Amino acid sequence: MCASMCGQRIFADSFKLFLKMVFELGNLYFNRIYIIQSLRHGDKRTGDELLNDIILRRIRNETAEIRDIATKTELYNYLSHIKNNINQGNLPFIHFETHGYKDGIELSDGSDVSWKELVPYLREINIQAKNNLFVSMAACKGGNIQFGVKVTEPCPFRGFIGPMEDVGEFDLLSSYNEFFDVLLQENDFEKAIDALNATAKGVKYHHMNTESFFDVVIKYNEGLEKNDPTIFNDRVEFLLQTELKRNPLTLIKFGSIENLRKWIEKFVRERKPETFETLKKRFCHINL
Repeated sequence: MCASMCGQRIFADSFKLFLKMVFELGNLYFNRIYIIQSLRHGDKRTGDELLNDIILRRIRNETAEIRDIATKTELYNYLSHIKNNINQGNLPFIHFETHGYKDGIELSDGSDVSWKELVPYLREINIQAKNNLFVSMAACKGGNIQFGVKVTEPCPFRGFIGPMEDVGEFDLLSSYNEFFDVLLQENDFEKAIDALNATAKGVKYHHMNTESFFDVVIKYNEGLEKNDPTIFNDRVEFLLQTELKRNPLTLIKFGSIENLRKWIEKFVRERKPETFETLKKRFCHINL
């Protein structure tokens, strides 16, 4: 990271606060924090405390909001609202305050939202935000969202952070209080992540940006590929459609879709670096 870009100051235009952050490779911008709170009856309202005790001490009221969510429909509608607000100049940072499990999050009404269900909504937001979305998960096993990401699709976030195991609500609140307090004062993600981990009491949080995340996803997919041929097939199909979109005359050269598919299958097996480079461009939102 370029040290000269760390610690950028908060500055305002006539309407909104605008933050410029450095997060590993590349810059991350946001000017609105959205807290999605979906907790059980009797739970400590950790999202409200985070907003009132930390965030609103550092930024103006109109640059952060919290929404209590009970059902899947409410969640999906609110995520669509966040996406649509990007057109109004609101660049989002989304923070989840929910219960979680290995394969997703749990909402107030007891329903489970799998990563497979959640990730497409985040991807749409991230595409709209030009690969600029950061997601933080104050949920048990929230870091497992990384396993819901496909290498053949654009990454659903510029960066994310979340625990890989079960964490108590007080420990989560304490860690994210430190994270946001440092983030909004120092405007530096690395310092904020260090502050979070310093209070994590041995809990392992995963955090990475799009570029480094691609390498993790590709390696994870290669491990799964041995027992799941659909992963290889998805890769072939993606490259097939990419080639047809890039050069429709390719089909004339090969004579049929099947002949082209067989050639691509051979290419994927024998020329992994070139294959991965093509996949990485789409994953990292290059030339979308």
